[in-house]
Amino acid sequence: MDHHTDTIKHHMFTRLRQLSILVLLVFPALVFASNYDKGLLWKIEKPGAVPSYIFGTIHLEDERVTALPEVVSKTLNQSRSFTMEILPSPQDDQTAAMAMVFTDGKNLKQVLGDSLFKEVASVAQKSGMTEAGIMAFKPWAMMMILSFPPPKTGIFLDKKLLEMARTQNKSLHALETMKEQLSVFNDASMDEQIHMLRETIKEHDSFTQEIEAMTKAYLARDLQTLLAISNDKIKPGDRVAEKFMKKLTVDRNHRMVNRMLPRLGDGNAFIAFGALHLPGNEGVLQLLENKGFKVSLLY
Repeated sequence: MDHHTDTIKHHMFTRLRQLSILVLLVFPALVFASNYDKGLLWKIEKPGAVPSYIFGTIHLEDERVTALPEVVSKTLNQSRSFTMEILPSPQDDQTAAMAMVFTDGKNLKQVLGDSLFKEVASVAQKSGMTEAGIMAFKPWAMMMILSFPPPKTGIFLDKKLLEMARTQNKSLHALETMKEQLSVFNDASMDEQIHMLRETIKEHDSFTQEIEAMTKAYLARDLQTLLAISNDKIKPGDRVAEKFMKKLTVDRNHRMVNRMLPRLGDGNAFIAFGALHLPGNEGVLQLLENKGFKVSLLY
């Protein structure tokens, strides 16, 4: 592997976090209407438990994003525990790196065919990768690699929150495992992976502008606009997108809610995950309300 792709592997944790953004740009048709239109920090209450807090993140290293508002910092500082989607570890990085590549003798050119492989290689070359350097990657992994520039500072919002919690010696918890997140992509059929990569190539030139628009909406705490941006390129009838989005959003929302219940029972928990998991009839906030929690906006 060339240096660029090695760097990508080392930042797999970040890439998986960013996919919440990526997939909604590439496959926007399955984003659902929001019952919670604006806000990133929410108070979660239920009789018999000390209130806890949920914070919606955006998985970027943009300094505008990582400059935490005082109310968010104060809430985290005063919490007794910190929970995020997954807790990064060297073992997880290795698991992700191995999942990205073919181990059955196949290669990317064989599964894509000459025409699509040339398109992928052309886009990859703009990021400093060679044809030889991308040959071992599965289509879903190339989708990830081509979707964002290499990290610059490595200080992403989620990582910053984690480091703050570690410094304060809080108990740390995860809502998912790396294997669970990887399965969303790695369990897809080869045809589905190729479809996702093809759509990524089609939309590649517009990603920078769309991520900027989503960043501005995030800074405005405008969840409805985040969803509207994602819905801008609706592609009706895309069954691959429908299946993929269900796994990426709805299924994970239900799993994350079930996993956070012990922390909410303990009370005074600070739980952080991608903001696009917050709104909608199948969003985390509505699912918590359905379970009898009171959900109120703080910021």
